[in-house]
Amino acid sequence: MAWRPFEEKWGKGRFEVSLTPSGKVGVSRTVYEKWLRGCKGVILAYDDERRRIGIKPAFEPYANMYSLTPARKDGRGGFYIAAVAFFKQHKIPLPQKPVRKVAYKEDDFVVIDLD
Repeated sequence: MAWRPFEEKWGKGRFEVSLTPSGKVGVSRTVYEKWLRGCKGVILAYDDERRRIGIKPAFEPYANMYSLTPARKDGRGGFYIAAVAFFKQHKIPLPQKPVRKVAYKEDDFVVIDLD
């Protein structure tokens, strides 16, 4: 049997987001730099028909805006959004363990497909 290299490494350079059991949405540095840089926070939206979450950058203050919190104190790495209330309001079940997804841009939203 021939050796087959591992080819599904996540990380640097990928448009990656994660969903955690504690209700956080992790945003990679790549997603932030490409689509969210300079925003004051984000607006979360849910498309229940297609089961997907939208993250829209907010460049001006907005009443229901979520903060993007650096994941590391030294400022390197990605960010997270504490979104427990959002998950509860839309009855989106939280994963049992962290789940990684590839995000994409659609109109003004960074989109996460849940299925």
